Amino acid sequence: MQPPPRKVKVTQELKNIQVEQMTKLQAKHQAECELLEDIRAFSQKRAAIEREYAQTLWRFPLPHVSPSKCFEGMLATGKSGSSSSSSSGEENSRVIDKVAYDVFWH
Repeated sequence: MQPPPRKVKVTQELKNIQVEQMTKLQAKHQAECELLEDIRAFSQKRAAIEREYAQTLWRFPLPHVSPSKCFEGMLATGKSGSSSSSSSGEENSRVIDKVAYDVFWH
């Protein structure tokens, strides 16, 4: 004959369940934090590689393409802007050259 099962206090049983759940929650939180850190490190490395690649590409001599022609579409106002001698065309060209410089060298 077996002894009768021990009666555990309900509060003690609930406390044990809560401790177990907290342990699992902390482990899940730690795993998610590590995943986010890995993603951040990957993104930083990828950005550095892409920046280096863009700078390398920018160094290639392309006599037929200037920075203002590459980024002309970014500030399209309905006019060409690159061949115009008006002040707005010159201003657009200066802004486009600045954007090109900032994108590839910073």
